[in-house]
Amino acid sequence: MAAPATVSSVFLAGGFAPAVAARGLRGSGLRLPAEPLASPQWRELVQSVRFHRLSGLLAAAVMAGDLPAVPEQRDEALIDHTNAMQLCLELEADLLEVGQVLARGGVGFRVLKGPAFAHLDYVDPALRSFADIDLLVRPEHFDPAVAALTEAGFTRKFREMRQGFDRRFGKGACLTGPNGREVDLHRTFVMGPFGLSLDLLDIWSTVERFEIAGETFEALGADERFLHACYHAAIGNARTRLGPLRDLAGMLQRSDRPVDVDRVLTLCAKWGSDAVVARAVRLAWETFALPDDPMARWAAEFSPSRRDQRALRTYLDLDMGFAARSYEAVRAIHGLRAKGAFAFALAFPDRGYGSGQHHTRWRRWRSAARQIAALRQKDRQS
Repeated sequence: MAAPATVSSVFLAGGFAPAVAARGLRGSGLRLPAEPLASPQWRELVQSVRFHRLSGLLAAAVMAGDLPAVPEQRDEALIDHTNAMQLCLELEADLLEVGQVLARGGVGFRVLKGPAFAHLDYVDPALRSFADIDLLVRPEHFDPAVAALTEAGFTRKFREMRQGFDRRFGKGACLTGPNGREVDLHRTFVMGPFGLSLDLLDIWSTVERFEIAGETFEALGADERFLHACYHAAIGNARTRLGPLRDLAGMLQRSDRPVDVDRVLTLCAKWGSDAVVARAVRLAWETFALPDDPMARWAAEFSPSRRDQRALRTYLDLDMGFAARSYEAVRAIHGLRAKGAFAFALAFPDRGYGSGQHHTRWRRWRSAARQIAALRQKDRQS
């Protein structure tokens, strides 16, 4: 069976970007340059930092003298960081507004990713930038949450496949506010097999809180937040960003808000996501050249099953897509009636679904058939 993808095949984090991301991690074998970078190297670093959203860590390294820089480079790093923080402040203002809208609608939620990581898992929130707001809502509150935001002037980016599909099977929905910025409502961490096998009651079992402008917000507990970081790092994007890897590595090294490794391993085994977590941890340790650690040893020794490999392929292989992930997701759905409802919605979505994304229904079926055939062929070859 083919080995999981290595770091080099996952992303191209040019030059010193991984060393910038590793700043503050104990024992990293990566080193920043001792002299200011030449202009081409600096441009490569800046572009990579922007893609991976590391402006806070770059600015901190430059200001502390850990990364020597000429005045023009120093100014550029600070300007980039200022721009990133301005967006974060605007997004936090959005979070305050959205929180009030959902509260009026009687909808509870947990803040995911950016703001939660920044305020709970970094020594300074300014070190962790983000580009949108992600919220987790319970399945039974999903439709009321969409309705409350729609009434407040938000619009869905894509229509629901069939009525009730999102709260039952979907990852969530993206809504655009009157100001043009997006809010992602999540029912689960990801779509597809690893999202449907996740126990949603476990996600909501613990909570941590943080404040923005005097308002208190709820986030996932440390263990669940770490697992979400693993999902985001391992299968959240076809091209892994350094930011999520830095999130999970930093969480494992924190002593004031420690991750319970034993509980994490129990949860990911229960959810059938061992392969996701192992891949994420292995990528982080390889990327940042970190020293031995119990979680890293477990990840290095973990051997994914054939089924795990097939499920991972639907997220990571560029030939795969929504159809391949949905095909593999059927295995994670309990009960024949639920499997049937899921398959029927995929085959016969409501009229108007996919406008701007798909062509005719026949072409959509043909595209899905090609993805599934490719998945099965690659599975036989592995």
